[in-house]
Formats: sequence, structure tokens, C-alpha cells
Amino acid sequence: MSSPGTGCSSRASLLQFSCIALLMATACAGPDTAASDGTIEADHFLPSRPETVSWGWYPIDKEPVLTIRSGETVRINTLTHVGATQGAEPVEYLTGLGIPREEIHQDVLDFWASKEGRPREGRSGHVITGPIYVEGAQPGDMLEVQILALETRVPWGINNTSSRGGVFSSAYPGVEADDPPLDIPPGTRHVIRTAMVDGREVALFSPDIQVPLAPFMGIMAVAPDPVVGEPGVTVPGVQSSRPPGAFGGNMDVKDLKAGTTLYLPVFQGLTPAKALSLASIAVDFRVSEVVDLTQVVTGYIPKDIFLR
Repeated sequence: MSSPGTGCSSRASLLQFSCIALLMATACAGPDTAASDGTIEADHFLPSRPETVSWGWYPIDKEPVLTIRSGETVRINTLTHVGATQGAEPVEYLTGLGIPREEIHQDVLDFWASKEGRPREGRSGHVITGPIYVEGAQPGDMLEVQILALETRVPWGINNTSSRGGVFSSAYPGVEADDPPLDIPPGTRHVIRTAMVDGREVALFSPDIQVPLAPFMGIMAVAPDPVVGEPGVTVPGVQSSRPPGAFGGNMDVKDLKAGTTLYLPVFQGLTPAKALSLASIAVDFRVSEVVDLTQVVTGYIPKDIFLR
């Protein structure tokens, strides 16, 4: 849902992370409509098809793939880039990692087949669903996105570990030149199965470790205003999906789960001195992610301190 930096323009891009189905509503949403089975009915459905996704950037000039009104709900399918963007054919690649063929969505195969000819310069690896146009949104508006439900689409996930990535990068503050690398082979990938155990969805990390799942949206954004030299902008007009910014993006904030509301963009209207003062007395901070050029520290502040 989109904006050139400070507000909501006519192009609104709802963006995504991993194999998740998202049910969301934009500003001024009315009461949820429940189906007979207890699920929430959506006004629109947006599949993750080759024509509805972009690869590694926020295409500010792309025609909207869906138009909605404020308050309407949208069910959105998303794709993980693992399996969909590598050189090897997806079925061969994923089954080689131990993932059964029946757990590989057709979306993955179709996107992989559409890779040739997609622009890559200045782009990252995420497969992003959108953009969505919100009728009536204007520059200067703030967009409210209510995350009503999140559902995983497959019973597996993949993450990578690296001896020289993230906080272990030689360019990361605090790293010493003579620090020995961790004993992690290059390209190490971990396939982690999920399952329902005692009525809750968990990651089966090991026979002795089960991690409760709380799916969240790693990437949600309004349209950026790319400026060469800013993080993730090396090509005019192209904002890579890797670093987050004032437009939102790849924030990796795990609190963006079902039941939360995201406001984009937010500028509290205080002078820098006042903002710093308020942060020192009323905000708690948490490091959200450290691997995507722009480091993300999330501030938590009680809403009830604001009188309006």
C-alpha cells in the first residue's frame, strides 16, 4: 500500500514474506465477517501468480494487480523465494532437500518458469505480491493495515546459517580482523518441518525441541521513493527489497502477526530533541534484525500515553 516516502499515493503495494496466506484489512475496516466454519471471509483474493508478484524490488510504476476500497478485506497468497528462484528446477531442488513433491505448490513452479527476462540489476531475492491500489488514498495519508489472520501454506520452512553473514560479517561493527570464522560450511541450509501438536502449530526443530509458531509478515510496505545512494538503491528508480526504510519493507518484526495493526508511514510530529526525550522515558527497544543493510531496532511504546 503505497507512498513516496511520506504518505499514501495512488499505488498501494501490500508485500509479503515466506509461504503464508495473509488476511488483511485497510484503514477504516468494519466488523469482521465470520463464515460458518469460524474463518473470516474476505472481500477479495489475490493469488501469488507470476503476473501478481515481483522479484526483489517494489515496482513503483507497475499497474495495480488489485483495487480495493478502504475497509475491505483481502486474502493474499505469498511465496518463499527458496525453491522458486534458484538455478535448479524446483522439484529437483526441493525434493533433494527432503521435501515431498506433494508439498511443492504450483505457484513455485510457475514463478520459476517465469524468471527469464525479469530484471535483476539492483534487486534482491524476495518474491513480493502486489501492488494493491487503495481507492481514495492520497499523498500525505497514513495507511492502516489490520492483520486479521495468517496461515502457513506448507508444513516446512528453510533458513540459512553463515559464518560470515549478519553480525558475523567482517564489515559489522565490533568485528575484529583476526576473529576466527565459525565452523559452518558455506551454503548451509536447514529444512525445518512443522506440525500440529496438542492443538498448536510448532516447528519440529529436533526430536527434543519444538518451537511454537507465530507466523508474521517479514515484508509489508508502501511504495518507496528510491534515491541512489540510500540503502538498497544502486539503480535509479529501483528500491531493492532487502533493506527496510521509511516505507516499511523487509522489517522482519515478529510482532507483525495476526491481531496487530501496521501504520505506514508514521512520523510522531515531534522535533528530534522531543522525540529523543520521549524515547528515553517511554520506549522499550528490541533488536528485530541485523542482516539486511539497514539494521532494525523496534521501539515499543504504550498507546495510552497519547491523548489523541
